[in-house]
Amino acid sequence: MTWGQTMNAKICSFFMNGFKRRPNSNVYYSPGVDRLFAVDNYDPYTSMEIAQILSSKMPAIAVLILHKDEITDVHNGNCTSYTIKNKNPIPGQAALLFSRQMPVVRKLDAPQLMLVEDFPLDYNYNENLNTFVLFSEYAKFVIRAWHVAKICDLTHNLVPMGAYASFLSDITPGGWSTIPDNANGSSKVGITTEIKRILYFSDNIEEALERIADMWRVNNTPLTLHWRKQFYALMEEVSEPDDLLQSKLNLDNYSGYLL
Repeated sequence: MTWGQTMNAKICSFFMNGFKRRPNSNVYYSPGVDRLFAVDNYDPYTSMEIAQILSSKMPAIAVLILHKDEITDVHNGNCTSYTIKNKNPIPGQAALLFSRQMPVVRKLDAPQLMLVEDFPLDYNYNENLNTFVLFSEYAKFVIRAWHVAKICDLTHNLVPMGAYASFLSDITPGGWSTIPDNANGSSKVGITTEIKRILYFSDNIEEALERIADMWRVNNTPLTLHWRKQFYALMEEVSEPDDLLQSKLNLDNYSGYLL
């Protein structure tokens, strides 16, 4: 059996081009604009979640897992100058230009990126282009913020009761409920889901950051202190608000233990 293989299994081709260090394993493509708008080199599952978050702003997003021989000089600084050659990379399925709300993931079987000089006429140096550029910047922010949120959840949510409760949802007694995480805050859905909702509903980076800060303010407990510290540390270019740095922890829901 080959279950134990981690580097030579076929599924490796879905991750960072076979775990090769390169800056653009996955690209985010807008069929409506016919341009890329963001790039990452992380796992495709999280990339799909990011596309779902961004679907509140842009329909029909395609996350494209690039071929191992694809050019490597496409990055978040120039990706909006690129498109893909083949709009129907998987024969027998709807083309990427087919209108849909839900994002899709496609693994490309050949190099497809192509440099283009100008945007389509509808986006050629007008308000539509400005909107697309702002959306592209927000997308890059969401890529960072959602990965950070998930890493912090892995590190600090040591009692993810909500996740385990989902395994038993069909056999638990009526009226049964569990806490979503071990934050002991006021959130009914948990810190990570709160951040995901904020990213989905916010219109820009500034709004998202302020709403995230508000979320930390109302969930300022002993168990979210280091959670919050790691969140802002991993965001790198975002400082923790001064009022949070000087705030006192809320012990109203304190359970009597520290993890």
